Amino acid sequence: MTCPRVGVLRQIMHASCQRSSASDLEKQTLYFNRSLAQVTDTFECPEAYFRERGRYTPNDNVPLLWTEANLWLALSVMKRAAPS
Repeated sequence: MTCPRVGVLRQIMHASCQRSSASDLEKQTLYFNRSLAQVTDTFECPEAYFRERGRYTPNDNVPLLWTEANLWLALSVMKRAAPS
């Protein structure tokens, strides 16, 4: 699940660039939302999926703690980036 890291990097770029735009925040939000969409019904963060009976199913490497940590970091960054 690389989406949380991409979102965090987008926020760092957005915060450090004097010419950052609304599209930077939109892209960060897009990657954050993609990360949230991958969280399972049991609130686990899968790293990989396999196709079984026509559906994508998380593999047995769930939850990966570093993936959860990246998602928490992305959440923290999103909170800071949210308009007040």
